[in-house]
Amino acid sequence: RKAGDVTTLNGNAVSHPSNIGSSYAVYVNDLNNPTSIMGYRNGNIWYDYLGNRLSNYAYMSQPYVVPYLANPDIYSPTFYSDNFKKYKTVYNILPFIQLNYNFRKYLVYCSFYSNSQNPSYESVFNPINYGYFSNSTFLASNYRGVFTNSALKPTSSNTIEGGIYNYLGSNTKIGLSYKYAETANIIEIRKYINAFPYEYYSFYNTPNIMVTHGLTLTVNSNKVFKTGFDIGVSACVQQHVSNSGIYNLYFPDVITKSWLAYTVDNGMHGNTNFYKYFSKHFTLSMLLHYRKMTTFTQFLSSYYDNNLPMPAGKHNINLNVSVQKSFYTYNKQYVITTYIIIENILNTQNLMFYYAKTGNASDDGYLANAQNQSEINLQNNPEAYRNYYRMYVNNPYNYDIPRILRIGIKVGF
Repeated sequence: RKAGDVTTLNGNAVSHPSNIGSSYAVYVNDLNNPTSIMGYRNGNIWYDYLGNRLSNYAYMSQPYVVPYLANPDIYSPTFYSDNFKKYKTVYNILPFIQLNYNFRKYLVYCSFYSNSQNPSYESVFNPINYGYFSNSTFLASNYRGVFTNSALKPTSSNTIEGGIYNYLGSNTKIGLSYKYAETANIIEIRKYINAFPYEYYSFYNTPNIMVTHGLTLTVNSNKVFKTGFDIGVSACVQQHVSNSGIYNLYFPDVITKSWLAYTVDNGMHGNTNFYKYFSKHFTLSMLLHYRKMTTFTQFLSSYYDNNLPMPAGKHNINLNVSVQKSFYTYNKQYVITTYIIIENILNTQNLMFYYAKTGNASDDGYLANAQNQSEINLQNNPEAYRNYYRMYVNNPYNYDIPRILRIGIKVGF
């Protein structure tokens, strides 16, 4: 109940401290028969019964401090129906504006555009999970013991990008561009301290924003019939400041990409008709992708008592190679393109996620912890439990892609 709704308690008039707002949640000394007010809460800010702000949550986490519920019978149908509401539709306006200006051999452009991305698994409601609210088996039926949130808003971003191209003669073009982006409603995880009936973790939209600065340099040199090089490099630096959550979803600090492509389109290479035919409309390209992982905190499992910082950022490198050959048919009305793409050709093991306590993507340290051995040995089959737990923590999504070979055909007309 809110302070504005609580005027009497156990038949006695109630006077709230002057700094306590009418929308503040009230905490009392007993769930069913309260006789005195123990404190107040405004969001994540806690106060004692005198209205003094608390620097820690120890006072409010005592067993005799509970929220003043409008319906204390948590097992009644009324409790469940009253605590759910219909999702409110979210409308996103996503404009795209671009301006181009030609000045001699220069092309100057500026653009503004917006994007949005709907939540995925973070917002999928599963009522079965609430049946395991107080049970450790909840960890096995949910994303690392975290409740989903169906009221999540889409993550949205606004980007301003500007650049200039300079034509050096008829064959070479150099471009330089800068990008500034702000991303809001980022989905994170936080712990709801002193929640009733149990503390829990859930997804939410952080009020903080992520700022991205990007710089791209490109060089394109093509002779007659598009034969030539295409070289470029881009770098993005992302700043994500958040002190409200315990788990910042995956955001790299630095992203750089370098690419090199060579295209032969006139079929004039080689000494035989075979080589001339093979080299016509032929492209060989390479893309080097580098990420420096951010340092963030991660909720591992319910047996951790404190938030543990992640180790220093990991360095992820991917090298992709692509070979493409096009064939024109029927008076060049149709084009058939065959391609071979090898992603992560070096087969580098890049980590998307790793456990804070061990620095390992396949082991969170639970099975080796001496304090957990008694709990493990109480299972119906301790050895089977260990095997299943190893499979559970060694999540394939902890890793980036291995070497992948893609072969395909595209038809254009």
